[in-house]
Amino acid sequence: MTPFEANLRIAIQDHQAGRHEEAFKLYRQLLAAAPTHARANAQMGLLLHQHGAHAQAIEHFDTSLRTDEAQADVWTNRGEAARSLDRLDDAEACFRRALRHKPDCAITCNNLGLVLYRRGRLSEAEAAYRQAISIAPGRAKTWANLANVLRDWMRFDEAEAALRKAIELEPDGNISRSNLVFLLGYRSEEAPGEIYAEARQFQVPATSNPTPLTVRPMTGNRRLRIGYVSPDFRSHSVATFIEPVLAAHDSGRVEVFCYANVPRPDEVTERLRSRVGAWHSIYTLNDQAATSLIRSHQLDVLVDLAGHTAGNRLGIFALRAAPVQACYLGFFATTGLRTMDYWITDEVLHTTDYRDLFVEQLWRLPRCWLAYQPPADAPPPDVAPNREEIVFGSFNQILKVTPATVQLWTSVLERVPHSRLLLKTKSLADADARDRLIAQFVQRGITADRVALLPAVRSRQDHLASYANVDIALDTFPYSGGTTTCEALWMGVPVVTLAGGTMPSRMSTSILRAAGFANGCAHSAEEFLEIAVRLAAEHRARTVEERRAFRAQQREQVAKSSLCDGPALAHALEGAYAQMLKDHLDRQ
Repeated sequence: MTPFEANLRIAIQDHQAGRHEEAFKLYRQLLAAAPTHARANAQMGLLLHQHGAHAQAIEHFDTSLRTDEAQADVWTNRGEAARSLDRLDDAEACFRRALRHKPDCAITCNNLGLVLYRRGRLSEAEAAYRQAISIAPGRAKTWANLANVLRDWMRFDEAEAALRKAIELEPDGNISRSNLVFLLGYRSEEAPGEIYAEARQFQVPATSNPTPLTVRPMTGNRRLRIGYVSPDFRSHSVATFIEPVLAAHDSGRVEVFCYANVPRPDEVTERLRSRVGAWHSIYTLNDQAATSLIRSHQLDVLVDLAGHTAGNRLGIFALRAAPVQACYLGFFATTGLRTMDYWITDEVLHTTDYRDLFVEQLWRLPRCWLAYQPPADAPPPDVAPNREEIVFGSFNQILKVTPATVQLWTSVLERVPHSRLLLKTKSLADADARDRLIAQFVQRGITADRVALLPAVRSRQDHLASYANVDIALDTFPYSGGTTTCEALWMGVPVVTLAGGTMPSRMSTSILRAAGFANGCAHSAEEFLEIAVRLAAEHRARTVEERRAFRAQQREQVAKSSLCDGPALAHALEGAYAQMLKDHLDRQ
């Protein structure tokens, strides 16, 4: 063994043992001596990728591959670095090159599936995951990834079975448990108790025996210290709704801390960061380290904005990072954590206490639980040229289009002659997804020409402009719209929703009431049909200019409503946080 090979072996051992500083130093020395060495470049690239320096990592991977093109593992690692940079075409090409050299690599098949899923190519993603499972059936992550595709196919029973398989293989896997809780929300009307039962199985870390926190009394002019934890401080619907709050918090009343679990910050991340005084990235911190950081800030109230959605940090809340902890905005059901004290809602979302469905105490705000911040670059409301037919539409995610939704929409199309349905969402880029969805309507007697399916468009302006082609928006059930409902209202399109018995089915009802359009809220399928028929008749009676004026008037009403009143919501939340802390101090 040459001295070079011996030092490379030591560097790799340091790397694998987590002694990264030592590994970096040795890799640099080796590459200074042999700049094109394949293995040294591959290892340096991997270490840089692991530390988030993805672009630099790719440079080293490319040098390694120019020396030896047949390195399947290096192609896989390069693909992962490209995926981290959101260069999906590049990542896909890398994974396919890796599989040419090593077709039986389950990890590469899984990673290819992740890229295909991100690109909306569900059929190909499912095939990649199933190939990975055939090679290595014991990998829980692949089963969980397959479940995401099956969920988007609306094959909920198969998705649930895949998630339960992932949990069986990895009983402590909280990501799969959270995904299962989230999945059950799409049939929450049928068995809401299932969500509670599964959430209670969330695995609290074994080291979580949190020491009691000392709460500073609210004396003199001391401001409340409030923290928000989220993986969605980025281009995401949660950011749309939390930004008005962050912008309107009274700095004389509260100090705001944000804890971002964001792997790829974007322009929205930076804008949100400018809204608050204290911003901390916790993406690279484990739960214990993040909890220690948050505890050092001596918060009064810590607010979770994710629940069991992707990227959540519920482990921090299980470790009791603040004396008062609450769940808000980003989730629809209990977290299942005994250390989560409150669940912030309003009187429309939760009409009773639901004590058998929530670990937390429900805290009802005296207004709509959210505030919408319309995009500054939204186009003005517009309408399509005069036409005889009525176009109903929905831009909700395809997985919200449950059999109950399809049946509801079918009844509308049957009741309103010369009408059709326009659906637009990312998953409809996949031909099989389109065929499956059309088949559901055909099975119920609706001919395929009455249902138009469009994939998502690239820009937000084009997305919002698409509402010009929709006369009336039909909501999904039992998981109603949130952002899509607000967007339709802002673009002047009336919305019809059906309120069920659980929070997911009542989000649009709360939004419509806050915007002043309670007449779009139904409480039965028949009432939903009646509202849709009435709105269709009213639309037909208007000229094109009257329709355009109607939409402009609707936007004006929305802008002046409590739905867009961020300061009022921030004030209501500040009052809630103060009372929560007071109650906590009284109990102490």
